[in-house]
Amino acid sequence: MNKLKLDHIGIAVHDLDLAIKTYETLGFTVESVDDVPGFGVKVAFLPMERGNVELVQPVRDDSAMTKYLERKGEGIHHLCFEVYDIRAELKRLEAAGVQLVDKVPRNGAHGTLVAFLHPKSTGGVLIELAADRITGVGTDGRRLAMQEGPPAVPSDGAGGGRRAGSDAR
Repeated sequence: MNKLKLDHIGIAVHDLDLAIKTYETLGFTVESVDDVPGFGVKVAFLPMERGNVELVQPVRDDSAMTKYLERKGEGIHHLCFEVYDIRAELKRLEAAGVQLVDKVPRNGAHGTLVAFLHPKSTGGVLIELAADRITGVGTDGRRLAMQEGPPAVPSDGAGGGRRAGSDAR
């Protein structure tokens, strides 16, 4: 059995700039800030020794993150785990009876494909799975890919061909 690797902890915030200042005071450094139009959010990634903190601010009134913040307020929103093959993992989980938010991966931040698992199937925790957008496997190379520019759109039609966000809510 493979050990899952924590990719990031997603934290919902109303004010990204204020949240960044708070986390910088705690000793974090911002690696990147990205607009994620496909999800209606703006995200900041702050690396840790193992994984990242992802601060997520809605930028549209109709985004799922806006609705989440109205219902629940700021705080931990989701856990994201790197998976080797996201498409195979979604098929495996669905066959095992896990309720999927996304049956097909979507474009996420930093050149990833992402998909969410419904909290009803995961003990009340929103789980995000992430893999490299080009290959659909592992995300270790995504920081380099981000620096080199957006990856190509997969030929299977997954995603919209733009850098999109990792946090649909």
